[in-house]
Amino acid sequence: MKTLCIRTPRDDEWPAILGLADTALPWDPAGNREWLENRKRFSGRRRHYVAEGTPSGPVVAYGAIEEGPDPGSFRVFVVMDPALLVTETAGLLYERLVAELAALGARSAWVREYARDQAVLAFFSRLGFVERDRFSLQGHEEMVVMAKKLAQSA
Repeated sequence: MKTLCIRTPRDDEWPAILGLADTALPWDPAGNREWLENRKRFSGRRRHYVAEGTPSGPVVAYGAIEEGPDPGSFRVFVVMDPALLVTETAGLLYERLVAELAALGARSAWVREYARDQAVLAFFSRLGFVERDRFSLQGHEEMVVMAKKLAQSA
């Protein structure tokens, strides 16, 4: 029986992470490549993980938190086949990210997703994220920004 392992990604796993992005957003291959390059170049406070079936299973999910644009505010990424967003895989990966948010003293978390990506928007909505903004840049699809205030430890 396979179990799930959540661990820090290795440098040689960026192609697998791109594959997850292409599965999650098949309509935006160019955007997925830009997204990946931005993740690889990110130099601020970040925690990121992959989920894999063990022993030696494939990478099935990627999750990250990256601080910005304001101190204490972290962007959240959960990237996987949309069918996995309603499974234990998504829940365990998100729990790991929440633990890291607490360890870093985060005050808020936010996501920016395509409006048509209903599966991931529903996932974050179930977790208490609330829509804060919608926008479209010329020549691009509508985007949704969702945010959540986080409990502060005393």
